[in-house]
This record gives sequence, C-alpha cells and structure tokens, in this order.
Amino acid sequence: MGLLERKRSALRSLGALPLLFILGSSGLVYSASKPAVSPEVRFELQGAFDDLSILGIELSALLAEFDENNIAVSHRRFAQRLTDAEILYLLEEHASASQILYNLVLDSVNETAPLYYKAIYYLAETQYQMGNYIAARQYFQMLVSWSEADFLKRAVQRLIQIGDRIHGWDGLDEYIGTLAQKGTVPAEIIYLHGKSLIRQQRFQDAIVTLEKISPTSSVYFKGLYLKAVAYLHQKDYIQSQELFHQIVQDSSVYQDDIQIRELSAINRGRIFLELGKVAKAIDAYQDVPRDSPLFEVVLEELPWTYIRKARTTSNLSERTSKYEKALEAVEILLLAEKKPRVVSEAQLLLGNISLRLGRHEDADLVFKKVAADYEEVRDRVQKLSRAMPNPAGNYEAIVDLHSQGKDLLPPLIMEWASGDKNVKKALSLVDEVEKGQQWLED
Repeated sequence: MGLLERKRSALRSLGALPLLFILGSSGLVYSASKPAVSPEVRFELQGAFDDLSILGIELSALLAEFDENNIAVSHRRFAQRLTDAEILYLLEEHASASQILYNLVLDSVNETAPLYYKAIYYLAETQYQMGNYIAARQYFQMLVSWSEADFLKRAVQRLIQIGDRIHGWDGLDEYIGTLAQKGTVPAEIIYLHGKSLIRQQRFQDAIVTLEKISPTSSVYFKGLYLKAVAYLHQKDYIQSQELFHQIVQDSSVYQDDIQIRELSAINRGRIFLELGKVAKAIDAYQDVPRDSPLFEVVLEELPWTYIRKARTTSNLSERTSKYEKALEAVEILLLAEKKPRVVSEAQLLLGNISLRLGRHEDADLVFKKVAADYEEVRDRVQKLSRAMPNPAGNYEAIVDLHSQGKDLLPPLIMEWASGDKNVKKALSLVDEVEKGQQWLED
C-alpha cells in the first residue's frame, strides 16, 4: 500500500472512532451485568461521546477535503502531461504524443478531468496523422456520440475524410445529423460531405447537399464545381456544361480559384467532344492559358480534338489544316513534357499524324526512334521474366535489392510502373506494413 493510501486509511479509521465509543458506551452504561452509573458520571461520559462525535464529523470533512485535493493534484498533472503531448503533436512527433495521450485517456481517474475531451481529440488526431485511420475513427466517433461542442465540427470533418480514405462511410449521415442538431452545418463541412457523396456514387444526394452552400460562402464555386461533376456522372451534359461555364466566367477570388476555373474549362472541352461539338471543344480548351500547369493536359487532349475534327470533314483542305494543327499541338507537348509514358505515346501519335499527311519519311524516323528507346528495355525485361518465372519471387528479389539501394529493373520501367494505379496501391500497402512494424518495434 502506498503512502497516500495509508494516510487515507488512517483518516477513515479515525473517523470511525466516535461510533466505536458510542457502541462501547451502550455496553458500559446499559449492560445489566455492570453496576449502575451515577447521573454525574453518565453526564460526563455523554459529553465525551458528543465531543468524539463532533471530532468524527470534522475528520470525515478533512478526509473529503483530502480526496478533493488529491483529485485536484491529479487533474493538474493531467493538464501538464496533456500540454506535453500538444507540444509533441505540434512538433509532428505523433508517435510520442500518442503514447502520452493513450496513458491519459485509458486511466479512468482522468475521466472527470476538465480537459479529458481535449485529450481524446488529440489522441484521435495523432492516430489520423500517423495513418491509423481505424483507431482515429473510433476516438472521433466517441466525441460525436458525446456531442462535445468544442470538438464536434472537427470530429465530423475528420470522420468524412477517414470514410473517403478507407471507403467506409457507415454512420456518416448520422454524424452530419448530430452536427445539424447543434446548429447550422458549416459550408466547409457541407462541401466535404458533397465530395464524399460523389465518391460514394450518390450523385443526386451530392447535388441536394451542395445546394445548401450559400452563394456568399468562400467554398461556393468549389461546391458548384462538384455539382457540375455530379451532373456529369449522371450524363446530364447540358446542366454540367452550364455550371462549368458559369465557373469559367466568374472572376471571384477564393482558394484554388484559378485551378477550379481551368479544370472547368477542360471539362467543358471534354463535354463538347462527347456531344460531337468539336469546334466548341477547341474554343473551351483555349480558356486554359499556356503558362498554366494544366496546359499539358490540354496539349494531350487537344491533338485528338483536331484529329476528330479532321475525320469528320470531307473537305481535303480543311482536313489537312486540322491534321497540321494536331501535329503542331503534339510537337508543343513534346517540348513541354518529360514523362516517358506521355512522351512515347505523343511520339507515336506524331508518327501517325505524319502518315495521315503523307509524310512517310518523317513518320519512319519517329517510329524508329521509339523502337530504339524501348528495344533494350524490352529485351532486359524479357530476360528477367525468363530468369524469374515466379511473380512472388520476382517481387521479393526486387524489394530485397531496393532495400540495399540497388534496382533490378531499368529506370525507364520504374518510371512507367510508378504511374500505374495498381502499383501505387501495392506500394502504399507495403509502406503501411513497414510503418506498422516500425511502430511495434518502437
């Protein structure tokens, strides 16, 4: 037993003394086997017993005060440790912060601490930052279930983001409902919820949700962009194009405003292509300036726009003109683009357009260059495939060499593979497993 518990036990024992004396007095004064006590003695004894009763009450009060002081000291220590965890969190030492927060939250003594909810929030947030989304979701759900006012909005926001990351949206509508019961749902959370509904392929629900964003909100046009995307998924091209056009024409200043306008211009171009309105598609693409980071996307799509236009015309002069413009767009793309996948595909397109223009020598030179660039790589990959027919063995060999700072595959193949969605997903999974192993070791 610790010193603190021994003191508390001693105080409780003292507090029980009056009761023992009273019970003892009953035997002394009223027992038939004892001689009678004179009234004077009985009066003195009664006074002593009364004094002891008062002392017991005072000791009980002292014990209660002792317990209150002990809780106060415990809460002060809790606040100090929570401050330590906050500092570590701000320093992005999330693993160290989470260890402190786990100890604070799991100790039931701290549940009455004024800052207990704050500790729950930071524990959830550290888990989120570390990529432990399931654990983070559990603690954010606790905050929502308690309707803790100080952290409710942030908890709901994180639950939406976690749902999108893990593709697990159970209960999300209820969380939004809980927030709505507390007052107006912030426009930023409506925007995130609308985006999440699109990811869930609940396009009509997304449209209804996003319509709740006020035109005066800083995220209004971003919400408008998502509405246009939802209409696009529903194949309502007319409504979608009109919303994208509204965004392009607007000159308001808000976060990511330039990117939103340029993406809207590109989407208008794609819609017009889908509708067979090639001339309007070309005009729409012109709304993306040449110094934009998205201009490369235009360069990739614009040649095909001109090619479609060339294929649909019977006028030889006009067809040649469109192929010439497609050729020019591809040449600009090759000057601006450095990614091997895009460059090689652009070169093949350049060769095919040259064939359409009757420039066979130019086409032959382009095709020979592509073949020369990839012939050595192809031969090396085929040799590796024959040497290691077992896919699992191939993977283990590549990972083992990579851990030693060596590469088994040619750099060009690594470039191509890094852009593949399935490869990215696999690499992400491997990274998560390695992080988990490291955390367990720590």
